[in-house]
Amino acid sequence: MSQSNPSVVLPTKSKTSIPDWFCITSGIWRKTSFLWTIKDFKEYHCEVNKLLKSSSFFSNTDPEYEWYLTIVEAEEYFGLFLNLDRGVNDNNNEVFVNMTMCLRDVEGNEALGRQQTRAKFTVGNDRHGYPNFVSKKALFDPDPNNKFLIEDKLTVFCELKFAKMEGNDDYLRRRPEVNVTISDNALKGLERMLHNQTFVDVTFVVDGKNFGAHKSILASRSPVFEAMFIHDMQENRSNEVNISDIRSEVFDAFLQYMYTDKTPNCKLVTELFVVADKYQVEGLQVLCEEIILKELSPGNAIDLLLFADLHRAKRLLKQVAFYIKISPINLMATQSWKNAILTRPNLFEIVNGVCDIKCPIGSSEVQLTSDVQHYVRPTKK
Repeated sequence: MSQSNPSVVLPTKSKTSIPDWFCITSGIWRKTSFLWTIKDFKEYHCEVNKLLKSSSFFSNTDPEYEWYLTIVEAEEYFGLFLNLDRGVNDNNNEVFVNMTMCLRDVEGNEALGRQQTRAKFTVGNDRHGYPNFVSKKALFDPDPNNKFLIEDKLTVFCELKFAKMEGNDDYLRRRPEVNVTISDNALKGLERMLHNQTFVDVTFVVDGKNFGAHKSILASRSPVFEAMFIHDMQENRSNEVNISDIRSEVFDAFLQYMYTDKTPNCKLVTELFVVADKYQVEGLQVLCEEIILKELSPGNAIDLLLFADLHRAKRLLKQVAFYIKISPINLMATQSWKNAILTRPNLFEIVNGVCDIKCPIGSSEVQLTSDVQHYVRPTKK
């Protein structure tokens, strides 16, 4: 008697059907913090129409959202508020925030604080905080043990965690979206095509060396290459592009990133940042900024500030300027700093503006420290 094969038992529970209508809501949490020091507070708060405004700050992982603090004077209290400047393309999203704000004493310790507060920023309501944050009586107490106002200088610290809640308000009759990422095998395949020069259709001549590449791959990563290869340009007709302002070693590293997303060589990072800016490869720019900031030190801070200002690297400029401002070494008293501001006087205002705010944002007034007064003249009102 032949033995029958065991039967396969199928699950009886039916699968969830694919919906005709759906909506996706998602939120990614970001973090950032900000230190705001106001000198000559007693005199200053009387001269700005009862409203003080800090400079803007942002999260490196989400620079589209810029935040700032305001101090509002009431009859018996000073209020402290967190404000949101919305991005151009983000007028409808709700932004949820967990924030902590406090005053700090001369030693950097918390002198007056509020526990974490949860708030929701919506269109038309982009300010949250504490109307009665600190009483005038407590702040201006003449007691020498007063920790709130040290040498007429008020220091505010803000730490926040935020997420924009993105909802799809257009209900569509389609299958749910699936997030697809490029696998390691696909990236290795692209790297192999570059290395073996398989099916290359454009040649770059850089510093006397030829680099073969693929128009479709470069155009997908860079809007500059896309425009070059779509339109009837000489480079597109001849399939040859001559580049005179980039070293061959740097261009080789640039191509490697375009095909593989590999982290670039730290020794070439500033040159790669310039190339990424030229060809509008934002991912490489951000990666270069992160590497530069990891290598930031008192020895190279001023040179990097000059570099960021020269190339209009807004995010990098703010981070390096803040580092110079809070560095234990007084970099603004060094000869390197004095030499730098002789050629770029705007650097003092940039560095001064990221931490110690003497005037509302938008004013042309510059407060100078004694060691640089004879190198920079304040802008005339």
